[in-house]
Amino acid sequence: MMTTERADFRIVDSSLSSTTPPKIREAIKLMIMSSDIKVYFYGEFSLNIIRYIQKNHEQGFHTLGVNTSRSGFQYFYNEEFLEVLSQEELNFIHIHELMHLIFDHPSRTTSGSYNPSLANIVQDWLINHLIYTEIMKCGNDTVSKYFAIPTYKNGKNIGKHSALFLPKEYLLENPDGKLVFEDVYEWVVRKKKERDEKKKEQEGQCPNPTSNGDGDDEDNDEGNEPNYSSENSQAGVETFDMDWILDEMENNDGMFMDVHLPDEVNKMEKDIIRDMAIQNVKAAISRGNRGNQSGELESHLGSLIKKRKDHLKFIKNGISSHIFGTKKLKSIHRPNRKQIDGLKGKKKYKNVINVILDVSGSMSGLHEKVLSYVFQNDISIQLIQADTEIKKIDKINSMKQLQDLKLIGFGGTVLQPAIDFVANELNFNSTLILTDSATDTLDLSNLAQNVMIISTAEYEPPISKKNKKYRFYHAVDID
Repeated sequence: MMTTERADFRIVDSSLSSTTPPKIREAIKLMIMSSDIKVYFYGEFSLNIIRYIQKNHEQGFHTLGVNTSRSGFQYFYNEEFLEVLSQEELNFIHIHELMHLIFDHPSRTTSGSYNPSLANIVQDWLINHLIYTEIMKCGNDTVSKYFAIPTYKNGKNIGKHSALFLPKEYLLENPDGKLVFEDVYEWVVRKKKERDEKKKEQEGQCPNPTSNGDGDDEDNDEGNEPNYSSENSQAGVETFDMDWILDEMENNDGMFMDVHLPDEVNKMEKDIIRDMAIQNVKAAISRGNRGNQSGELESHLGSLIKKRKDHLKFIKNGISSHIFGTKKLKSIHRPNRKQIDGLKGKKKYKNVINVILDVSGSMSGLHEKVLSYVFQNDISIQLIQADTEIKKIDKINSMKQLQDLKLIGFGGTVLQPAIDFVANELNFNSTLILTDSATDTLDLSNLAQNVMIISTAEYEPPISKKNKKYRFYHAVDID
């Protein structure tokens, strides 16, 4: 793992923050001296941490955590936690913390309105899976020996891995699934819902006749021991099963090995700080004559940094092709362009679409932006405002009408009455639904034409039956 040409530790020491704890300092030195480009990257990236801040148990801080402030990256640590870790375990956790910064996990959790505890679990699954598969088991035994998966040092799980790993079940159910935070999060939300419903059913059944009835059955307690096996993870690493993890989540907010801290800056500021740090590392790689390994590094970074999608472009294309359509029909309502009497002209009729607008209060201006685009395409709208019931129905034919539109409602969200109204009265038009996905369970099966849902959330609303011509779009970052 070491290269003699980079063995001047004094240069590394002078580049580190003066607040860097000795054990973390040693981890960074080992990484910068690595011949593996990915490990070297994390060593150089560490030089962008502006300060290390010591916390203690009395402050409710027991492990490690990172975040981004206006000054740059901050690294929080509990000294006692550092002391009980082996150097190899700390090397593992150090890269884990840096990946949180690069993945931009805090802002992705916030922008998606995700459950923070569940998001913490999914983020750790993915990070630890990448560390194990791309660094520890990349075929370089010299590299892998400098890393060890952290274990519990005390308590009932002593000696077992405290790091969580991506369940094997995920890729078994999603063989083409990408290891993307948002995709895995949606999957585990479904699994948790199924699990909770199953537990509720079991609680409603009669008690076990073999139980002594006093709620203190020792045999039953033994049966609740967590399943800890290499069969639980996609990487083949011993870890706890998902049931145990979700149970423990109620006690530790989904933070098993480290602390997940919110950023102190907005997403734009965070992206600038992160991108500058990555550019600093790439410049160091160029100076160190490692350009021949840049392809491997770019591939690795591609799995860490979520590419910004042009959501408005996708939505515009989707509305144009799926909702508007085109139809030119002959008409006698307008003369032909040569003004010759008796000849029929051609007119592109104004299409009519139904728009069900969720006015429950959390739409963040989405309706204005999408509806404004609609009027650029000569479309007439049957606009149905709904929260817990249909509030108002308007025929909108112009931008002026849209600008004068007064929204009413702002209660809860029950959209099915509006959907049923469309199915009964306006079923000859395509339907666009604008919502935040926090709705009742929707039945779209009676809608005869194309249906599109655009949501401020990254997940679909609950749907019991879909229309065969249904599409869903997540409308984040519409500018």
